[in-house]
Amino acid sequence: MSNAPQPVATQAAPRREPSAINQPLPLPPSGLPVTVGVSYDPVCDTLVFSLDGKTGTSLSWQTGGYALVINFVWKAQPFTELFAKTPACWFTNAAQQDIVRRQTCCVPPVPGWYHIAAEVPDPENGPGATKVVDPVIIVTPIITG
Repeated sequence: MSNAPQPVATQAAPRREPSAINQPLPLPPSGLPVTVGVSYDPVCDTLVFSLDGKTGTSLSWQTGGYALVINFVWKAQPFTELFAKTPACWFTNAAQQDIVRRQTCCVPPVPGWYHIAAEVPDPENGPGATKVVDPVIIVTPIITG
């Protein structure tokens, strides 16, 4: 048996696909603000939203004529702020309250896909490097039969 150093694998581990990628997290259809947890999963390279024990990598909401107000609460903090990529969607500045970071978003009651984003660490490109991940908020009309 040799004491020679063994080769070390240098290939990055393959990214796993988020299990909820095709299952947006549904938000309650009401005119009331909703609080949603948000974190970043570096293995899947996506934001993960949580509400009432359920998770998703995007959000869906059925409008009933009211705008949607989302209070995002950070579950982990590798990023500092969410921002809108779709101009009709707007965000307040992120703020630290006690030990929790929060930010509020307003989405109009118009059906469509509203792109939001966060700048997250990108260790593959060196220390301090960042990249943008951009989930969506899918707004659909309430259909009554």
